[in-house]
Amino acid sequence: ETFSEEKANKIKSEYEKKLQVMNKELQKLHTAQKEHARLLKSQLQYEKQLKKLQQEVGEMKKTKVRLMKQMKEEQERARMAESRRNREIAQLKKDHRKQEVSLRCLKMLIYIQYCSHCRS
Repeated sequence: ETFSEEKANKIKSEYEKKLQVMNKELQKLHTAQKEHARLLKSQLQYEKQLKKLQQEVGEMKKTKVRLMKQMKEEQERARMAESRRNREIAQLKKDHRKQEVSLRCLKMLIYIQYCSHCRS
């Protein structure tokens, strides 16, 4: 081989090595690009899921507020009903005592009338 052929072969060999290195780098870049695209897609899915969960939490908070208000109203209604029942019971006891007093008075009157008949 002549000097120029050796030089050409050497240049060709160096070029092929550089080309192989560059092809490997290109493959690495393609792999990295695919991984980046996959991670980006995954991130978008997570962000979408996060947004959905945040909306659900917001709805749950609204539901909690509504339920707490409803519970408070029901407690107030129950308290008022209990108060009404207590007043009714007190009134019934009062009426019962009055009836007992009236009954005792009637018995006493009957007894007095009976005794006055017995004396006459």
